[in-house]
Amino acid sequence: ECVIVVSPMVEIKVIFEHSIVVPETSETVFSILADVPDSVAHFPDLEDFAPHGQGYLWTLKKSGFGKFTTQLSYACIYRAEKDSLVIDWEPVKGVGNASVRGRWKIQPQKVGCRFSMYNETLCTIAAPRTLRRFVEPVVKKENHKLLNNYLLNLEKTFTGGNGRQNTWSFTD
Repeated sequence: ECVIVVSPMVEIKVIFEHSIVVPETSETVFSILADVPDSVAHFPDLEDFAPHGQGYLWTLKKSGFGKFTTQLSYACIYRAEKDSLVIDWEPVKGVGNASVRGRWKIQPQKVGCRFSMYNETLCTIAAPRTLRRFVEPVVKKENHKLLNNYLLNLEKTFTGGNGRQNTWSFTD
């Protein structure tokens, strides 16, 4: 006798957009954001971050509520365009339980610069579809909290402090 158990899955898409103006030059902001390990050092609740092919593999700490906890992992490839002051990232297909794409855009101001983040996360959560209406708001809230704290940590660094949460350095 063969028993096949299929875990129900819920896909949740979260879009995050936010901008911050800082007194730092656009060149300095670009250099930190384009240095992916240094930028990611500002990200809260990150369990692991490592090179993966041409990109990087992210593993966030577990989060959730009750018996519904999840741990997101995904890989992204980054491309920095110094002339346009844009850094974007694309998902590596088939890696982890989430797919993340987005972009940083840096705009010089009279004093300092504005840096904007657009991030789109599609995550697959093991949960019955009937619980989607309960799980989705929690996932969105957690995603927004992480990304807002990431931006606040970067802002701290760009205003003379040190917002780094971790140090990620890799040798070839």
